[in-house]
Amino acid sequence: MLELQEMEATDIAERAQSSAAGQTRESVLSRKYVTPFVLACIILACNQATGVNSIIGYNTNILLQGGLSDVQAHWGYLILTLVNFLLTIGGVLLVDRKGRKFLLTLGTGGIVASLLFVGFLFRQTEALRVDSGPELQTLVSGAETPR
Repeated sequence: MLELQEMEATDIAERAQSSAAGQTRESVLSRKYVTPFVLACIILACNQATGVNSIIGYNTNILLQGGLSDVQAHWGYLILTLVNFLLTIGGVLLVDRKGRKFLLTLGTGGIVASLLFVGFLFRQTEALRVDSGPELQTLVSGAETPR
């Protein structure tokens, strides 16, 4: 509530200043508009990189392909949706207490840290990968009978 009042006061002050100076239009490329836009693009890119939208959208299919029954997969979808809903309420309550900037920094930092950790884990796992293509090819070639 306090932040909303501050934003309104800032907006009124800026309007008064621009009308006093005779300015009626601002450039869209001013720092005032570009910085939030760039921050929003970075956050959206990080969110897209996590793949969470695909997990939410294809949750039931993922659980079905993981070997769960149809009923279990739909219960899993329901549980994920419920947890997502409850954590969203928790996030809204935290925004009121800690502020948007704190949560934005914490959330984006968490996303970046988790993506770096998963990337490191993937790299370590791929380093242990063994190419079994030639052995598999000999098995396939040996199984064929010439005509």
